[in-house]
Amino acid sequence: MQPDRGQHPEEDALELYSLGLLSDPGLSALEEHLLACPECQQRLEEMDSYVRAMRDAAAKLREESVAEQSVSPRGWQAVLLRLRPAAVALGIGAMLVGLLWLVASRRPAGSELAPVAISLQAIRGGESAAGARAPADRPLLLEIDLAGLPSQPEYALEVAGPTGEPLWNAVVSSVNGRIRVRPGRTFTPGAYWVRLFSDGGKTDLLREFGLRVE
Repeated sequence: MQPDRGQHPEEDALELYSLGLLSDPGLSALEEHLLACPECQQRLEEMDSYVRAMRDAAAKLREESVAEQSVSPRGWQAVLLRLRPAAVALGIGAMLVGLLWLVASRRPAGSELAPVAISLQAIRGGESAAGARAPADRPLLLEIDLAGLPSQPEYALEVAGPTGEPLWNAVVSSVNGRIRVRPGRTFTPGAYWVRLFSDGGKTDLLREFGLRVE
């Protein structure tokens, strides 16, 4: 899975990267994103720490098994030691299942649901209408009509909280005079602002839309 330019990669992509299982073209795109995103660097460090802990625990179990098998046991002890490799294998399998469960539990609520299309419309003067409404904790597909705006290949899009703090941003492209983009996160109930800029530096605000999440 390739993270879009300016959009955070999903947890499953970071999981595969941490386990050394991610290949191109997703590998190159993710590594390029990590170089410029401190937030995703922190997420990757947390994932790496958990994976290392699981591998260290598995290695310790294997070492204990080898050490006990090197002793010459008698009677029932020999039977227990013959069963030890199977127990180690079961333990490693259980830890891998735990790792997959942790990754799945950290995904935003509703990440497996189909996105809800939200049309953001503007009225005269470039002001937003009363504000679109969207369901909480569901993936969204934001649609913006670019009528009346200068045509350009890319725009900067930002979703901000009620006090103006940026919560998500991306560089997006237009197709047939419209922008259709899926934010890389869900949103809790509240008032939000969707801002459209003409440049990645966010110095030229083109439009601002109200978004009520319920």
